[in-house]
Amino acid sequence: MTAATSLANELSAVGKKLREASQHPDGDPDAALPLLGELTSILTKAKDEGAADKATDRAEKVTTVLQDVAKSEPPLHQTLLAIMQGTVHRSCREAAAVALDKLLRAGYPFLFASEPAAVEPLLAALEDLLPDDPCKTETDDIIFSILLSASDNWGSVYTPSMANRRIKAGGPDYREVVLANHQALLHRAEALLYHSPTMNNCAAFMFLASFHLPMAAKSCPVGARMRQLSVSMQLGVVDESIGKRLGDYPFKYFADLLSVSAFITAQQNTICAVVTGRYKEVLAAIEEHLVPHLSDLVEKLTSSEDDSIKRRAASLIGCIFHLAHIPYRPNTLPLPPKDTQMHIDEVMREPVRVLLSNGSALQTMATLLGSTDIAIDLGVGDEPTMLVMSPAQQSQSIRNKVDFGIAMPLAVARHLSDPALNRDAHEHVHALVDAGYVKALVTLLGDDRLFCVKAATQVHCGFSDDDEDDSKLVMMVGFGAATQKATYECLDMLYRIAMRVDKVACDKSVVRVLCDLLAKHARGEVCIKDEDFYNTIVHLLTEFVAFGDRQVERGKIATNVFRTYVFNVLKNFRDLLEEPDKLKQFRAMQRRLEAARHIAPVPK
Repeated sequence: MTAATSLANELSAVGKKLREASQHPDGDPDAALPLLGELTSILTKAKDEGAADKATDRAEKVTTVLQDVAKSEPPLHQTLLAIMQGTVHRSCREAAAVALDKLLRAGYPFLFASEPAAVEPLLAALEDLLPDDPCKTETDDIIFSILLSASDNWGSVYTPSMANRRIKAGGPDYREVVLANHQALLHRAEALLYHSPTMNNCAAFMFLASFHLPMAAKSCPVGARMRQLSVSMQLGVVDESIGKRLGDYPFKYFADLLSVSAFITAQQNTICAVVTGRYKEVLAAIEEHLVPHLSDLVEKLTSSEDDSIKRRAASLIGCIFHLAHIPYRPNTLPLPPKDTQMHIDEVMREPVRVLLSNGSALQTMATLLGSTDIAIDLGVGDEPTMLVMSPAQQSQSIRNKVDFGIAMPLAVARHLSDPALNRDAHEHVHALVDAGYVKALVTLLGDDRLFCVKAATQVHCGFSDDDEDDSKLVMMVGFGAATQKATYECLDMLYRIAMRVDKVACDKSVVRVLCDLLAKHARGEVCIKDEDFYNTIVHLLTEFVAFGDRQVERGKIATNVFRTYVFNVLKNFRDLLEEPDKLKQFRAMQRRLEAARHIAPVPK
C-alpha cells in the first residue's frame, strides 16, 4: 500500500466517524475530541513528511489526496464547519478549527470564492471563537490563518501586486460580509497589533492588510473604509513602536504598502458614495475617523528624525484633505448640493487650524516636496519588489506612489488656496508662499524623473505610445499616465497661487520652468498631450507678460521686461518646432500672448 493510499484511507475513516459525531444535537465532546485530535495528527504528519521529502513529490501527492477527499459527500471541511456551528462545547469548536486550519494549510481546496454559501457560516463560527485575552493566543493564529487560507490571501502582504489585486470572482467579497456583520474580527486583528509581543508571520496582521486592497463593494459603508485608513495612520506613523516588532522585513515597506493601499481603497469607495449622493456620509466619516489623527500626524511631521515617517505623515495629512474634496468636483461628478462647499469648510476648519498653528508644519511639507528624490524618497525603482513586477504592475505602483507622495501633500495647498473650499483662502494662500511651496513646485516641475520614472530593471512602464522607445522622456498627462495627478497638481497649484499672489505671478523662476517645459516639448524630450495642461502653461505666461504691462502703466518700470524675457525664450526654441501639431500649438500660444493688453507681436 502506497503512502498516498494509506493517507486517503485514514482520512476517509476519520471523516466518516466525524460525520456521525457531528450529527449529535449538541455535539458529543467525548466522541468528537479524540477524532479531531486524530485528524489533526494525520494532517500534521502528512504535511511534515511532504515538506521533508520534496524530492519524491510527496507534498504534491498529499495535495492530490486532499483534492480527492474534498469530493466526498459531504466534504470534510463541511463536517468540521458543522461541528464548529453545532456544538455548545468550546473545546470541540476550537479543536475543529485547529483541524480545519491544518486541512487548509496542507493544500485542501476550499476558498470563499468557490463556495459562497460557506462565507457567512464560517465567519460567524470564527467570530464566536475570538478570545477574551487582550494578548495574542494560539486560537487567534488559527482563526486568522483560516481566513487567509479561505480568501487566498496568505502571503499577499509580501507581494508587489497587493495594491492592485482583486478578490477572485465567483462569490461575495468576504470583506464586505466582515464589514457588514462581523467587525469583531477586524477589531481583534487591530487590537493584536498593539498587544502582541511579536509580529513575525502574524496572521492577524496579514488579515488586516487584506482589507487595504482596492475595489471595495459599492454597498460598503464609507465609515468602514475610513476607519481602515485611520488604523493605517496609527500603524504607519503615530505608533513607531509597532514597526520595531515586525521582524526582519523592513517596516517602511509595510507601512507604505498599508498607507497607500488603504488610501486607494478609501478614495475609490468615497467616489462611489459621492456618485450616489452620499455626500454627508463621506464628510461625517472623515470627521469621525480621520480628523482626530491630524494633531498626531502634524506632531510626527515636525518632530520625527526619520524622513520616511515625515513623508508618510505629510501624505496622510494630504489624504484627509483630498478625501474631503471629493464631494466637490463639479467637472467630474454630479453637481453637489449647494451647502456641500460650506460643509467641507466646516469639517476641515479644525485641521486647517492645527496646521497653521504649528509654525513649521507647512514649511516642513514644502521642504519635503522640494527635496523629493523620486527614486529614493518615494521608493520607485529601488524597492526590492519592483524587480518582480510586470510592466503594468510597475506603472500602477509608480502611479500610486507618486500620487501618494506628491499629489496628496498638494491637496493641503489646494484647500488653503481655493475660496470654493476654504472661506479664508485669500489669507491662507500667503502662508503657502511664505512656507516655500512655490519653490517646491518649481523644483518638482523641473525634475524630468517626475515625467518618466524607470524601474531598476529598466523595463518600459508604458509611459509613451511607443513601447519600444524606452529612452525617450514622455510626459503623458492623458488618461493612464503614471504621473498624471502629480504633474497636473503641481502646475495647477502654481496657477492658483499666481492668480492670487502678485509676487508669484511675476516670479521668473516660475516662468523659467514653464518655458523649459515648452522647450523640452519642442525638442521632443517630453510630450504634452493634455490640452488643459498646455493651456495652463500658456495662461501663466500670459499673466506674467500682462503683469509687466500693468507695471509699466503704473509707472513702476519703464519697459515691460517680463514680455522681453518670455519672448526671448520663445524665440530660442521656435526653430525647433518641426512637427505640424507642435507648430500649431506654438502659433496658438503666440496669438494668445499678442492678444494681451498692450503686448506687441513676437519679434521676427
